[in-house]
Amino acid sequence: MSSNLGRHRGSFRLDVATAPNDGLNPSVILTVKGIIPSQYLFNVPEGFSRFVLEHKLRPGLGLRGVFLTGLGHECHGLPGLLMRLRGEGHGAFELFGPRDSVTYVEALTHVCFWKNPSVLVSEIDPKPSADAMYEDENIIVHPIVRDFHDSCFQESTYDKAMVLSQLSRLAPSPSSTEHCIFNRCYDRLENSRQGNIWARQKASSVCTKKTILGYLCVLKETKDMILVSGLLDSVDQIKELVQHPVVLQCSTDTSKRCLTVISSPFTKEEIMDAACLEEDGGLMSRDSTDTVVLVNTVASACRHPSILADHRLGFDSTAKVSSKLNAICPYMFPLPFAWKPLLKGERMNCNGHGADGKIFGPISQAIYVQSDDMQCVKYESSDSIDNLRDLKDNQRLRDSIDISALRCLQDETKTLMQASFKGQKTSNLSAAQVLKDRMLKRKRNSDTMAETSDDGGVFADMISGPCVTFFGTGSAEPSKYRGPSGILVDVPGMVGEAYVLLDCGEGTFGQMVRLYGFQGARDRISKLKLIWISHRHADHMSGLAELLSMRPKDSEEVLIQGPKSCIRWMLGLKKLVDFPAFRIEHVSDVDSSACKRMLKQIGGATIQCTPVRHCADAYAVSFVFSDSFKLVYSGDTEPCDNLVRDGEGADLLIHEATFEPEMIQDARRKRHSTLEEAVDVSHRMNASRTLLTHFSQRYPKFPTGFPQKGSKVGIAFDGFCLPLKLIDSFPKYMTFFQQMLTHRED
Repeated sequence: MSSNLGRHRGSFRLDVATAPNDGLNPSVILTVKGIIPSQYLFNVPEGFSRFVLEHKLRPGLGLRGVFLTGLGHECHGLPGLLMRLRGEGHGAFELFGPRDSVTYVEALTHVCFWKNPSVLVSEIDPKPSADAMYEDENIIVHPIVRDFHDSCFQESTYDKAMVLSQLSRLAPSPSSTEHCIFNRCYDRLENSRQGNIWARQKASSVCTKKTILGYLCVLKETKDMILVSGLLDSVDQIKELVQHPVVLQCSTDTSKRCLTVISSPFTKEEIMDAACLEEDGGLMSRDSTDTVVLVNTVASACRHPSILADHRLGFDSTAKVSSKLNAICPYMFPLPFAWKPLLKGERMNCNGHGADGKIFGPISQAIYVQSDDMQCVKYESSDSIDNLRDLKDNQRLRDSIDISALRCLQDETKTLMQASFKGQKTSNLSAAQVLKDRMLKRKRNSDTMAETSDDGGVFADMISGPCVTFFGTGSAEPSKYRGPSGILVDVPGMVGEAYVLLDCGEGTFGQMVRLYGFQGARDRISKLKLIWISHRHADHMSGLAELLSMRPKDSEEVLIQGPKSCIRWMLGLKKLVDFPAFRIEHVSDVDSSACKRMLKQIGGATIQCTPVRHCADAYAVSFVFSDSFKLVYSGDTEPCDNLVRDGEGADLLIHEATFEPEMIQDARRKRHSTLEEAVDVSHRMNASRTLLTHFSQRYPKFPTGFPQKGSKVGIAFDGFCLPLKLIDSFPKYMTFFQQMLTHRED
């Protein structure tokens, strides 16, 4: 996969990034060629920054504008984007969005801190005029506003000399309180102490929410037009977008080419009917030089499950790791949900996807469009499912692993999985769960590596009994192999009925979609009883907004316990976003009535929070469930005696291990633990078993310094599902996992 602009003869490039099977909604990146390419981003869904990092699409120093069509799924990836741009020294960008965009960005200062880039925010007027549109030396952007019926398309109002004079001062001066660029003037918000935010002067006071259907871009050099939709959720919105007065007025000039990107949960046929599209052309009112790209949203699976029958995954590096480790222990590394139809031999339904027609969809990876011929080319990534199937034929790998010892361990695992967990109450198992367990017994096959895939594979929804599942095991700078923190606990004694989520970094819900499918993920988050946030850093709580917005509207109220900054952020967002019911209180309020009610809902468990040594308002947590199973989670901390005391005798300790032993000075400076220190805490706590997590991006696969045989300690990976039936077995697998991940293929 390449994003080298030098390979393309045209003056612009368009990237559509989306991965429905990973819970990633669509976004569009427009890059205009130049000495320093200028970039424009349309919507920033959760998981965007990690996705574009892996696929080498991430916006660089040339990012000029971010255009949002809403304040929901369209922008929950803003914290990750801001952190990326901050790390790369980006100067400034303008952000356009609906009413309350300024308030939304201000609320982000409770999640992340940035001195740069400067974020200059404009709220779109529902009656756009020349003053409301965006213009620079490359493009003109018009918002397509719903329920507006007067023609408002404007040609350029800026002369070339004025435009060029603005280029040298895109970023505001650190000492200034007012900044103007291309006739758009902004005032610095003095009350935003944690961020560098500017608000557009004379912003409209009559803006309404959810009025932006999309944006129409006109490229000055080629006069080509690009129509980008928001996340449209009705066919009426699609029809209104393509028949909008601004679009129709542009369509009268048949010398201009138009590229349309429509993101919606509808089938190709429904969209064609609503938008008056033809197979061999574009809009009915235009000629065949138009190109239309149809992109499915994550919600497509709710309305049309067959739409997402395509098995491909966007986060391919994580899929490769999971498929390798699945070959060692499929019960700890269940396969991605999207592979279920493929491994069962079911016919794939790509719903009109093709590489030659003018209409494309659905796209489940990333596509780019060249400007010279307006043709779409699909990105092709390596297919991890082939990697899974080839493992059993890899003789060199088999020679490096003690197959006999592995088979004995797999036989032991099979026996344990067929037994009941000691704390599992039979009365809590539904008939469906019992049936799944029986089906699982018939499907098990542990003769050789990877042969479980021959009879349908093992998936997360086939594993019975309580589990602890890791969605993110990376640190503040996620890599393509490890995402931000998120751990789901299937409460012992209440299997499938009650869940606790420990931390919720960006992409947590997307990783749930990857493992359980869209419906399975929503079912689990609807049964969340507690979301527990350890401290104020973005990599531990920035996924809350997306996860809450994805909960079914009729879900029972969920309790969120977190630091003060999390409370301020969520209460601020609650005024802007229509979340299902939740209650939020400080992480230390373990004696509150809400907390006591929650503990009853999870079977009469007890909870204890311990202040730890990281940042202000940082805590660890200990649970003792109804079956006396004790689970301890450290959050982020350097070695802490209080945690050792409160976690004494833990059945399972989950402890951060950010750095390798040799980086002790870095660990002290950033108040984290080394792997060696985390193991020492485990020994002093007398923990029965310990899983290490929160690894620096320096260790993308298997961290260095891990203790060898005889240890009670294991390494967690993204997608690692630990059935508590196997709590005594997982350390035995670590040698095999390490051999698998350090093996070099031919």
